[in-house]
Amino acid sequence: MNADAPPPSRIVIERIAPEIDGGRVTVKRIVGEPLIVEADIFSDRSGGAGCCGQVRRKGVRAWSEVPMIAGDNDRWRGEVRFAKPGIWQYDY
Repeated sequence: MNADAPPPSRIVIERIAPEIDGGRVTVKRIVGEPLIVEADIFSDRSGGAGCCGQVRRKGVRAWSEVPMIAGDNDRWRGEVRFAKPGIWQYDY
């Protein structure tokens, strides 16, 4: 480890929405209807922070990134629309 390198930042993600029963129940949407995901995201590193979510169709290996926009009081928001019916996974 480089002694001159800054220590890694710590990130906390809380209050992810939507979620139903701790993620045990599926969130449903109609094709073309937006899924808006929000979360409180904190970091101990100052300045220049950004974040994104990830989404993929179940069974597909590659994730697509979904940018998130900073709101009030460390609340971040992202929006995705699904073009095809099926089971999709998101990770924020």
